[in-house]
Amino acid sequence: MNTERFWNLAAVLALITIVSSCSKPDMVIEENRYIEIMAHLTTTHLRFMDRPQSDSAQASVLKNFEITDDELLEFAEVHGGDLVMMDRIWEAIRLRVAVLENAPLPGSGQAMLRLDSLRKESLEP
Repeated sequence: MNTERFWNLAAVLALITIVSSCSKPDMVIEENRYIEIMAHLTTTHLRFMDRPQSDSAQASVLKNFEITDDELLEFAEVHGGDLVMMDRIWEAIRLRVAVLENAPLPGSGQAMLRLDSLRKESLEP
C-alpha cells in the first residue's frame, strides 16, 4: 500500500511539473537583451519625442534588433509580477540610457570620454 501511495504521489508531482512548465512560454528575449533594446527605445524616444519621425525612429530600433513589440510585451507580461526583478531591470535601463545619452552622436565631432583613461593607475603621479 505504501508503494502504491508513493507512485500516486510521484504521478501527481510529475503532472504538476509538466503543467507548470507548460504555463510559462519559452522566453524569446533574454534579460540583458531586453535591457539593451528598452534603453535604445527610450533614448530614441527622448531624441525624437516632439518630432514627426518619432514613430519611424522607434520602428527602426525594433528592426535593428530584429524584434517585435509583441516580443517585448511578452517579456513584460511574464516578468511583470516579479517586482524585485523589474526594479533591477529598470535601474539597468536607466543607467544604460544615461550612457547612451552621454555618447556623442555619430558625425557630431564631439569627443568621447574614455573610461579607461580614468583608471586608478592613470591618475597616479
